[in-house]
Amino acid sequence: IQANSLKSPFSVIELTSAAKQLIAYNFTQKEVVDTTKRLGDVSAALGVPMERIVYNLGQIRAQTVLTARDARDFANAGLPMISNLAKLYTEQEGKVVSTGEVYDRMTKKMVTYNDVMKVFNNLTNEGGMFFDYQAKQAETLKGQLSNLKDAYDQMLNSMGKDSQGAIELPIKALRSMFENWKEVTNVLGLVIGAY
Repeated sequence: IQANSLKSPFSVIELTSAAKQLIAYNFTQKEVVDTTKRLGDVSAALGVPMERIVYNLGQIRAQTVLTARDARDFANAGLPMISNLAKLYTEQEGKVVSTGEVYDRMTKKMVTYNDVMKVFNNLTNEGGMFFDYQAKQAETLKGQLSNLKDAYDQMLNSMGKDSQGAIELPIKALRSMFENWKEVTNVLGLVIGAY
């Protein structure tokens, strides 16, 4: 995910947070990277927080079906899930399926998580409405500033790792001093008295 942040308007922390959310919803490790990228593309295109879309998709996965509430949440975010499901079913069944029929299927719990993922894949695959949108957004000023912040954070992390040993020793010594403050004050009293 860290490498993907360089082609994304999202910070490494945001991408990692999204991945952690997906893992919490029992997405496999293999699914997490691809799904995070797809959700990032949708989020970047719609200008909504990625955690919102991750939450909705996670709920659908946990419930195994699309509910009216989740469909409404997608619509409020600007994601045309119902019309795209109608298009998907029309292609799959070889007959016109209206949005009304999609709503009817939702009430009968017939719109599955897999159907929702097919729509996400169609929207984010090459030629889809949201294809590679993160990379496009990363070229904007906001994306460039996010990438600059990520590079700075990575530099600090690397510096911290490189100097960990040199920093650990004084910290351990200070902690030991605080833990043994009575002995330290006794020794300081003796040193001051001798001086």
